[in-house]
Amino acid sequence: MVTNQFPKISFGCAIALIPSNPKFIAKAGERVLMPTGNDNRLSMALENSVNSFCLWGRCTQPMLLKVLESTGKVLQIHSDKGFRWPGGSEMNLLPLQILKLENMENIAMIELFADAPFTIEGLSI
Repeated sequence: MVTNQFPKISFGCAIALIPSNPKFIAKAGERVLMPTGNDNRLSMALENSVNSFCLWGRCTQPMLLKVLESTGKVLQIHSDKGFRWPGGSEMNLLPLQILKLENMENIAMIELFADAPFTIEGLSI
């Protein structure tokens, strides 16, 4: 389980693992984050509000970020609108989706969800 192992971020409903499915892993042995459970969502609470955030991961469907203030007010729902899953072999690596938010104020919490399982390879705040 991933909760508060990363500085300045607390995770909800997240696990770190090495995927067995080659569609979700760029480098052999690489650890990624995935949501726990069947609802394909996880949350990230930030220790301090920020004005930019970037996350990259892989999914067969567009991943969506719900961005909230500390009061719970939704600031924006954001996705990689240009995402298209290419055809071809089911064993091909899924394309990297990069979800980047800039020039916002009071980002305190991020909820990430999709209509299919997903992995997170990295993030920056």
